[in-house]
Amino acid sequence: MDSQSTPIDHLNNNSDDTQVVNQILDKYNTLQSGELPPLNPSIPNMEKQFDNRNLNAEVFTHSSQNVAYQNDYNNEMKRTKQFQQQQQMQQQQPDEDDYEEDDYEEIEEEVVPLWRKVLNELRIPIFIMVMVCLFFNKKFEKFFVKSISFFGNQFNEVNGYGFTVLAFLVAFSSYLMIRFVRF
Repeated sequence: MDSQSTPIDHLNNNSDDTQVVNQILDKYNTLQSGELPPLNPSIPNMEKQFDNRNLNAEVFTHSSQNVAYQNDYNNEMKRTKQFQQQQQMQQQQPDEDDYEEDDYEEIEEEVVPLWRKVLNELRIPIFIMVMVCLFFNKKFEKFFVKSISFFGNQFNEVNGYGFTVLAFLVAFSSYLMIRFVRF
């Protein structure tokens, strides 16, 4: 103990068994040094035996002396041999289905020229633009408002309802054009 420690006699007012306290302090000092005493004195000997063991010899003695292991090993070897024999028999006798070439149909892809691909891609926006130009020009709007006055205002211009109906007409006619007109 160092000089700054409280003496054992002054720890509490009761008289303590100094031998027991010294044993406790000795155990505490060994814990502080980082070494734990083994719980069982034979543990270091068992650790040395474990480190020095011959694993190959242990596995050999386990496999050669264990009857259940031998039986399982023999059954597994029989099963793998039977499986390999079945595989060889199947390879020697080819199935008729494997070699029938009549079942296979050759599918030829139709090659589409680039200009047609481009035209098909541009077809949809072109049809929509044409329909917008047809239905949203001034002449058609005046005709539309004169024929059905509900869709126009007092200046013969299309109101909100008329615009909605014209947009529906553009959408419907564009759908029909896209669906049925092909290039």
